[in-house]
Amino acid sequence: MRCKNLFKFNPKDLKVSLKNGISIMEPAELRKYTLTHSDETGELFLTIGNEYDNDSIDYKVRDEVLGIWVKKDKYYLLLSVQLDNGEGILNTTIRDKIFREELPIAIQAIICGDNLFIENNKELYDAKVLVKFNSGINEYNCVEDWGYIKDYNYDKLRSDGENQDITSSYNQNVFPLPGPVIPIPQPPIPIPIPNPYSYDKNKAKNRIIENALITILDRYIRNEVFTLFGKNTPYCLKRAEVINARVTNNYGPCTEQYEITIGLKVGKNPPFYNNMIITFVIDEKNIKVKNVKNPRKI
Repeated sequence: MRCKNLFKFNPKDLKVSLKNGISIMEPAELRKYTLTHSDETGELFLTIGNEYDNDSIDYKVRDEVLGIWVKKDKYYLLLSVQLDNGEGILNTTIRDKIFREELPIAIQAIICGDNLFIENNKELYDAKVLVKFNSGINEYNCVEDWGYIKDYNYDKLRSDGENQDITSSYNQNVFPLPGPVIPIPQPPIPIPIPNPYSYDKNKAKNRIIENALITILDRYIRNEVFTLFGKNTPYCLKRAEVINARVTNNYGPCTEQYEITIGLKVGKNPPFYNNMIITFVIDEKNIKVKNVKNPRKI
């Protein structure tokens, strides 16, 4: 995987707070990291303390990254993200993709924000970075190896240039931890309870529109399915979903360009999650495939 956002990290956007008397001299075991961000300003906020900064967590969004140092013979940095936020499997798939794209920036921010401590303990540059993806869905609930602390050293990355891909060798396979996984405490997730007797006419109408759009795109979908999974691989349009839709260009009062992302469950024994995601660019003259991904291969 090539993470395009990797070199967009700017230390000037990072705000660091030391809490509960923590200092650059405290032992690694006492340091807990809470990283959040602002969508409006692009700023990153890192709190370093002996407890997680629960006050900074948006419980409706749950996009924080938590971190702790663990020692099993050697130190490793264990980070934790929450994929489920009570909105179902589709949302978990999308959140998994987004976290994977943005994690290199988050790891850089944590290492840059606590660089004085790491400089005082240079052996930590050789420490592993492990990421715990928390989910109630087995296929997404895993611990992965994301390289070493030294791979995310901001000054080194900047001097090496933008062609370096630091994540391609690491985040493909589940990494077995030695001994039991030390869990990172997670704040409770508010899960809405649906009313089984409710019927939303707007949702029903939107689903009909989505089905019509997916049917129109079927010949393009079929070509991409056969290319990625092999000829005559089965898939069901009725199980396909529009997982994102946005206007990318406006050519005037009556003409726009759209980006539509379709999720599919492909195969003779398809999984319950979307194992294929196709993004289309559509305007009045053309339908083009922008990219095709398998979320579990990202």
